[in-house]
Amino acid sequence: MHIENESSIIFSKKAQSRRRARRSLDDEVNKTLANLKSPLLELNKCPDLIVDRGHYFGTSYFAEEPPLSDDDKRALMNFLSLFNEAISLVDIPSCSSL
Repeated sequence: MHIENESSIIFSKKAQSRRRARRSLDDEVNKTLANLKSPLLELNKCPDLIVDRGHYFGTSYFAEEPPLSDDDKRALMNFLSLFNEAISLVDIPSCSSL
């Protein structure tokens, strides 16, 4: 029983040491990359940093592009639906049959 307690203490101390080393490395990486944040954000072509918020094509969000009219939006949706129909006609083998 005494040996089991000592070994668990040793493993616990090693785990704590690894966590401290990992935190230290994370801190170093964060400090190293901190000066890149602003330049990279300036180069970013997509200002939406929230995943799956959507996109702004056809909206008035971009001043350099006029928004799509309702007729244009309907025409675009009809055009894209043709691809969906075409894909449903194609027999695509499943991964298990390859």
